[in-house]
Amino acid sequence: MRDGAAISVLLPFRDAAGTVASAARGVLGSPLVRELLAIDDGSLDGGAARVRELADRDPRVRVVESHGVGVARALALGVSLARHALLGRMDADDLSLPGRFEASAALLASDPGLGAVGTQVAVESETPAPGLEAYVAWQNGLVTREEHAAARFIEAPLCHPSTLLRRDALAQVGGYREPGAAGADHDWAEDYDLWLRLAEAGFGLAKVPRVLLSWRHHAGRATFRDARCSERALLLARAHYLARHLDEHLGPLAPGLESGQSRRPLAIWGAGKTGRRLGRALAERGLAADLWVDLDPAKIGRSLQNAPIVAPEALPFDAFVLVALRGRGAFALSERERRTTSAGAAGAAGVGGYARDIVRARLTAGGRLEGADFLCAG
Repeated sequence: MRDGAAISVLLPFRDAAGTVASAARGVLGSPLVRELLAIDDGSLDGGAARVRELADRDPRVRVVESHGVGVARALALGVSLARHALLGRMDADDLSLPGRFEASAALLASDPGLGAVGTQVAVESETPAPGLEAYVAWQNGLVTREEHAAARFIEAPLCHPSTLLRRDALAQVGGYREPGAAGADHDWAEDYDLWLRLAEAGFGLAKVPRVLLSWRHHAGRATFRDARCSERALLLARAHYLARHLDEHLGPLAPGLESGQSRRPLAIWGAGKTGRRLGRALAERGLAADLWVDLDPAKIGRSLQNAPIVAPEALPFDAFVLVALRGRGAFALSERERRTTSAGAAGAAGVGGYARDIVRARLTAGGRLEGADFLCAG
């Protein structure tokens, strides 16, 4: 076994006596895992004792105490103690499936520019969760480096406990950060913050196209109760990094600028709730929309946030477009398009899918390049 493929796995836990042992055993099934750092973040149940029983039988298990500092600082402690160049993630209530680390390490080795990779996941939930299932289906559909780059401003593109990271890439972007820490001017989830920082630094993200993690959800999981995982927090995260990204891509290097124009016009496609919220968040960061695009005849010709709302046909070709649509279905087509598009053609165009994908196809067909001329930003 090559030492370069040796993995240290970080598993923070608190009060997870019922699941932490099975989570750890799933990780230890891989020979690439040379150590498992089980970080007890202030457990009051028997979880720590169960992990110590594993440590007595497997020298790869190291139990560390972080005394209730929270997951971001617990992870930072684990990183500081890890011995290997590849860092795997695991949560105490999930299950790692056979072959996960081997496939992830091979994917990282195939592209030195990748900073982190994940796997597709299967959801196990105590109660029906259609929104969660739709999110995981979207996330699982992202596989390539290019797909992750295009989707990063929509939602978090990787499932954190499924990931394998390069330690040097993590160090280059400042490691795990929590709200209020030095240099961490944010109040959103540490994993989404990390993916956005890695992408901003030029590192790629990608995914093994196999289900190799069982992602177990229950009512008490942080995803459901932590304000840093709320829709508002995710909006602030994407606006923060999106504004910095656009500062570079709307500047004087952009082609087609008229005399005296300092940057490309910024258009937001979608004058509904999603677009309005994103527009306000960007304006607070000094980047207001120059115009809006919408299909609703009742909105066209009006103004929003001091900028005109226009039909798609009036969109200037030199504008950079943010597609801010979260809904599904044919409302992403104009009334004329809905009347003239046959059922078969509508299905081929993805009309039953996400509205942003319909607009993405429309912009691409019009000669615009995703990334260079437009981005989707949920």
